[in-house]
Amino acid sequence: MEAGHERGLRVTVHTTQQAAAREAIEAGADGLEHGVTVEPLTDHSLIDLMLERGITYTPTLWMDDAHPDARGNLEKVAEAGVHIALGSDTFSGRGLFGANTLEEAALMVAAGMTPAQVLAAGTSGASRQCVRPDLGAVAPASAPTCSY
Repeated sequence: MEAGHERGLRVTVHTTQQAAAREAIEAGADGLEHGVTVEPLTDHSLIDLMLERGITYTPTLWMDDAHPDARGNLEKVAEAGVHIALGSDTFSGRGLFGANTLEEAALMVAAGMTPAQVLAAGTSGASRQCVRPDLGAVAPASAPTCSY
């Protein structure tokens, strides 16, 4: 993780269990890919740790929705105010790149996030996690100026 941080990158770790998520965060990870999917998230101090460390939680419901706790866990971390990003592993597995992203967005709404929260997760949330402040803003275009 040190090598990534030395280069100004955020480091993410693939997890599915609470213990692994805690271990990754305590070791210096900046984000969790998948998060906690195979068990209910019952460790509220883990959510507090995510908030304290500015962790980005990137679910992959389109892949992990078969786990009955994946949606509820996303809802818990989103309600707590943990940073959420949309986009992990949308290029792999079944389906097509892009279509998987749309499915993920719909599943995030089904998990209790608002459409506006999901839009933010796919734009500014993802750009934050990728350390790309030049991307991820949805804003009106500025009006062209004319000079005579």
